[in-house]
Amino acid sequence: MPNSCAAFGCSNHNLMENKPGFYRFPNNNPERRKMWISACKRKNKDGTADWNPTGKNVYLCGKHFTTGKPVKDPAHPDYIPTIFVYTQNN
Repeated sequence: MPNSCAAFGCSNHNLMENKPGFYRFPNNNPERRKMWISACKRKNKDGTADWNPTGKNVYLCGKHFTTGKPVKDPAHPDYIPTIFVYTQNN
């Protein structure tokens, strides 16, 4: 099954010819996971609440990090993803 990027409007997936890296939402660090979810600024499909991905296999591609991948250092900008295209209906 292909890994697809969970960022709104991003169509990257791991079956692409020139695919970026794919990185799981942090499952072992609840606070960092919340930060990643918040950075995505997604809403549920019905628009009622902030999106909260379920399951362990939720990914963002490297296009959402300035260096192309997440970094474990909390002081580094790529500790959380920062590059997104937001719209009013995310």
